[in-house]
Amino acid sequence: MNELQSKREAAEKELGEINSPPTLRKGAPPGTTDARLMERRSLLQQLVQTYEQHLDALRKFDPMRLRVREVERQNKEWDGFSTPPPYSVLMVDELRDAARSMALTAQGIQTRLTMTESIADSTRRNLKASQEQARQASERLEGVQDPVKREALTWDRDLAQLRERVESARTGMLEAEKAQIQEELTEAQQRITLLKRQRAVAAQDVEFTKQDYDKIKKRLDADHQALMSELDRALLEQAAQRQAVAASEAKLAAADRKAPPSSK
Repeated sequence: MNELQSKREAAEKELGEINSPPTLRKGAPPGTTDARLMERRSLLQQLVQTYEQHLDALRKFDPMRLRVREVERQNKEWDGFSTPPPYSVLMVDELRDAARSMALTAQGIQTRLTMTESIADSTRRNLKASQEQARQASERLEGVQDPVKREALTWDRDLAQLRERVESARTGMLEAEKAQIQEELTEAQQRITLLKRQRAVAAQDVEFTKQDYDKIKKRLDADHQALMSELDRALLEQAAQRQAVAASEAKLAAADRKAPPSSK
C-alpha cells in the first residue's frame, strides 16, 4: 500500500504542475493542440482517481476478510440453539425470510462481481494495446537527431506512456475490487448456509405459542391501522377533488350567466 500511496502522490504532483491555465502547456512542444493538452490533464486526473479507488479497495479488504473469517467460524462451531425445542413458528419463518433476503444480497454481489470481471478483462486488453502504442512511440524516437522533431516525438512517447500508466492503474484497481467483492460474496454465502442450517433444525420441532399469537395479532392490528389511515387519506383527497370540481363548475356557470347574449 505504501508503494501505491507514493504513486498517487507522484501523480498528484504531476497534475498540480499543469492543472491551471497558465501551466497547462508546461513541457509541451510548440504547436501542441489544446485537445492534446487537455488529454494529458484528463489522463493525470484519471490516474489520481484510480489510485485513490485502489487504495480504498485495499483499506476495505482486511476488515471484510475478518468478517468472512468470523462467519466461517460461527458456521463451523454452531451445533444448535442455546434453548431446547420446540421452537416458535415465527422463529422458523424469520430464519427462512432472513435466508431469502441474504440470497438476494448474494445475487446482487455476484452481479457486481461479474460486471467487474468483464470490465477487468476489457481493461487488460486496453493495457496491452497501450503498451504496444508506447513501445512504437519509443521506437519512433530512436535515432532522431533533429531537435524539433525529437521534442515532438518525445511528447508523443510521454503521452503514450501516460495512457499506459492509466490502464495499468485501472487493471490493478479492478483486481483489488474483485478481491474485495469476492470476500463479500463469500460472507453472504456463509451466512446463507448458517441460516439454512438453523432453520432446518428449528423446523424439526415447532409449536404455535402464545407469543406467536400475540406477535401476529400486533402485526395485523398495525396493518389494519395503516390501511384505515390510508383509506381516510384517500377519502379526504377525493372529497377535496369533488369540491374543486364543484367550484370550477360553479365559476363556469356564473361566467355563462354574465356573458352577453350572442347576436344573430
